[in-house]
Amino acid sequence: MIIDVYNEIPWQDFQNLDFVKSLPLNEQKQKYEKYISELSLAKDFYLNYQEKGPYPLTASSYFLPSCTSGMDVVFCLDYTFSMGPAITAIKNSISTIVDTIKTESDNNYRLGLVLFDAYRFNPAGTDPGAPQAINYAKSPLVPVFTAGTTPDITYNGALSGATPNTWNDLPAAQKVVTARSNNPVIPNTGVYQVLTAMEVMSQANEIPFKAQLDILNTSDFPMGGGAIANGPEPGDLAIEQIIDNNFAGTFRNDVAKVIITITDNYPGGYTENYSQVALNPNPVIDRLEALKTTSINEKIQHLVMLEFTLNTPPALDPIPMAPNTGYRILSDNTDGEFVASFTPAAIQKAIEDLCIINA
Repeated sequence: MIIDVYNEIPWQDFQNLDFVKSLPLNEQKQKYEKYISELSLAKDFYLNYQEKGPYPLTASSYFLPSCTSGMDVVFCLDYTFSMGPAITAIKNSISTIVDTIKTESDNNYRLGLVLFDAYRFNPAGTDPGAPQAINYAKSPLVPVFTAGTTPDITYNGALSGATPNTWNDLPAAQKVVTARSNNPVIPNTGVYQVLTAMEVMSQANEIPFKAQLDILNTSDFPMGGGAIANGPEPGDLAIEQIIDNNFAGTFRNDVAKVIITITDNYPGGYTENYSQVALNPNPVIDRLEALKTTSINEKIQHLVMLEFTLNTPPALDPIPMAPNTGYRILSDNTDGEFVASFTPAAIQKAIEDLCIINA
């Protein structure tokens, strides 16, 4: 189809196009995902060869290192409970994804793996709130509560004979537990975020990367719970740690630097909240804007693979899937790509598309 780079067609309007409306819903969604992907590519190609237009030039591909010069790739995974099937699918197909990176980089690659999750406890700070009790039992982290303080964290796998390389065994520099914050949308809800660098980048580290990935979503390292049901997750904090604090290792110069964020919800910062209505100014958006600027200056590109697992996206202002909102503040301005899917095939294609842009 002909793509207008100036105007993105909303999902509701796309469904009513003559060549779409007669298709089954799953095929409509597939075509819309392809359209969004092609729109991002068309916009990038347009910006690369124009000196003016409705969108400002950002990280021009003329100056981005090609993938053949090398690739540093950090996978930033939402580790909340709803992501279990997606993580299992990625584990089953990771060889194909890594092979794509190896091919595109002429085997000059480094891989990082970062997880983000969130937890909550009751207002008294002495024990888990009832709605989260099941999730706590299934989570990789069990909080030890002390009233009025940030809970100590103990890895649950230690209770069931966990093998090495689980959460407790990781170096302290690869674990971040934030201080307690209050969620403004759900009063008196204390939340804290857990960020984990499972694998730090090193040269041609396919084997240890796969080994750490294989631990995920197993009895030795169960999925986390998430703090707010169907709420946002702290992916923006994980990206901030990767960029500002070298959480997954220091990116090399003169190679393609890529962060692949894989999630089923929007960014929520320290308080599990994204909505501009509830927070104005919005610290989550401010954080993403600052990360955008750093990413452009450091030539870090963002691939965002976001597929809502809810029946419909939450009603937010602005909707985080719209251009230049939510994670798209990063992908839309760094010659990256936003894809409304996190299937292994979609991840592989997004990497290939990025390398075409950088060529």
